[in-house]
Amino acid sequence: MLIDTGSTYTIMPVEALEAIGYNPTSAQNKVRIITASGFVVAPKIKVNSLSIFGKEIKDTTIVCYTLPEGIYADGIIGMDLLTELRAVIDIKNGMIQIMS
Repeated sequence: MLIDTGSTYTIMPVEALEAIGYNPTSAQNKVRIITASGFVVAPKIKVNSLSIFGKEIKDTTIVCYTLPEGIYADGIIGMDLLTELRAVIDIKNGMIQIMS
């Protein structure tokens, strides 16, 4: 997944969420996100558990949006999860430290 400090939300493709049993089309919450091609309204769903950087996060929300062709990432880790994980990004050394 791509780490994007400019993204408010963590985003995963609709197909990936469907593959693990979620139904984004039935989501009651939606958010407006800005993409390279303009604004999109995307479902925001609550997931029971998510494993990221070796840490398990329970009861978090994910925005469901399939990234366009040519983006070679399975999704985006946004500031919502980076903040929850208390991530420290060391640009100079190319490292991410998870504090939680």
